[in-house]
Amino acid sequence: MHREAHEKYSITSDLLPETVIDLLKDTNKARIERWHVHELENWGSRYDWEDWRPRVPKLPGTCDFADGSPTRRGLDLQDIERYIVTSLDLWTYPIFDTKLLLIATCPRRHRLRFVKRGLNPHTTLDWMTHVISKDSTYTGNWPRCFGSLRNIAVGIETGLRELNDERVHRDDVGFAALLYLPNLESIYFNEIYYDRAIEDDQYTNMSDHYVFPCGISSVKHLFIDGASGFFDEFSERIAHASQNLESLVLRTGGYEQEFDNVDILIGRLATGNARTLQKLIFYNSDGMQGYQCTNYRPQQLDGFGNLKLFTIAASDIEIDVLCQPYKRPNAVKHADRVLKSFPSSTEAIYIWGSSDVCVDGSKPNGIPSDTLDSILAPVIESGTYENLEVIYLADVEKRHAQNDTDVALVRPIDASLKGLILPKSVAAGLRTGVHVCTLMNRDDGGYWKNFPAKPDRSDLKTGPCYGERPASWKLNLQSGEWGPDCEGCGECADCLAVYPAELWKNGRS
Repeated sequence: MHREAHEKYSITSDLLPETVIDLLKDTNKARIERWHVHELENWGSRYDWEDWRPRVPKLPGTCDFADGSPTRRGLDLQDIERYIVTSLDLWTYPIFDTKLLLIATCPRRHRLRFVKRGLNPHTTLDWMTHVISKDSTYTGNWPRCFGSLRNIAVGIETGLRELNDERVHRDDVGFAALLYLPNLESIYFNEIYYDRAIEDDQYTNMSDHYVFPCGISSVKHLFIDGASGFFDEFSERIAHASQNLESLVLRTGGYEQEFDNVDILIGRLATGNARTLQKLIFYNSDGMQGYQCTNYRPQQLDGFGNLKLFTIAASDIEIDVLCQPYKRPNAVKHADRVLKSFPSSTEAIYIWGSSDVCVDGSKPNGIPSDTLDSILAPVIESGTYENLEVIYLADVEKRHAQNDTDVALVRPIDASLKGLILPKSVAAGLRTGVHVCTLMNRDDGGYWKNFPAKPDRSDLKTGPCYGERPASWKLNLQSGEWGPDCEGCGECADCLAVYPAELWKNGRS
């Protein structure tokens, strides 16, 4: 019986409507089956008995209900009474969401995933938020099985459509509630949106609307995807929620999403997680801004004692050189400042964005075009960073060769470009054994595996896509997404949009 239960339910979902009902039965068989549930995937809510049909994800296509009649038109009275008794044992009032009851009664369930559903929100997640915020955090009465949760992902995108499927935002109330879960280690949360009208409403008590834990969360890994519109207080509460934070990933969907005052977030992380933080990663950073800088200044990293991997804008590395009026730029001298700013624990640096520009996007007159290169080369060769393995510069190459509009339109660059960009840094890497990753040299010794990836349909184990990610797909370290990659073939439109064919040929010889 145990072997059969493990094979059938160790990874399970709500694709079939009867699965949850069967697992909640009051039988020895059902109790054994609940004990073997390790991972639970939620594909969507069912609002009435017409929805009591299997979900059928089809690729490519939709994720709608199967044709045919519902498998049932109601619940047995005996089952309803048992659900009420069970919920009263768990909380101070009855809860009628069967999936939440299942989550709270599976003692070894450690992973919970919610598929992004557009206008079909997850009522189970809403109920979970409610009982955490209004019951467990006040009474201290946590369902024992909540303590087994280690990993939660909310809003995994599948590429599958649903009727009337539209983009939907969640406020941060649900996100804040999850941070209270005891023993939770990892959260992925997609599309948190803050409505500034709430902040401007004089009748709204912000402390009631956004109740974050302060220093008591057990979470070690945060991946906030598609966050936009947030204010300073939100950054502060993220930074101070957990004293165990090892990795923080922020990702925006592009220019249309904004995350302001990133530099303030860095400063607060330095006070709350300076000893624990090891990864600080921003994906699609064009949608993030700092005050009088692109994201944040290198000096703000000085207090992080164990930071190994971080992303930083090229313009922020150069800012003290390029944006000082009436002073002659001295990149080599500025390299000494950078050496004192980056943590000695640094293993990898991902540098993105345009170089040799001021923070307002203007090209400073009379500034040499190799400022970033002249800063990085001595940093690589200094020996200060004994653990330094790789510096990523491919995105800088793209932006250095063309403006953002030209890159987006895949326009070929001026054929008069005769040399490779950032040659000093590449040469320094060859001399020291540090991988300097460019468009023509993608080898990073496998370090890319340390970058957390945005979960996608291939990470869902109960749908039609699990394990079907094409072998040719690579992790895009600029966006955090899996996708096709030519690996620097030198022949496709993407490659020729940066360097002309002759330069690709000479660079490989």
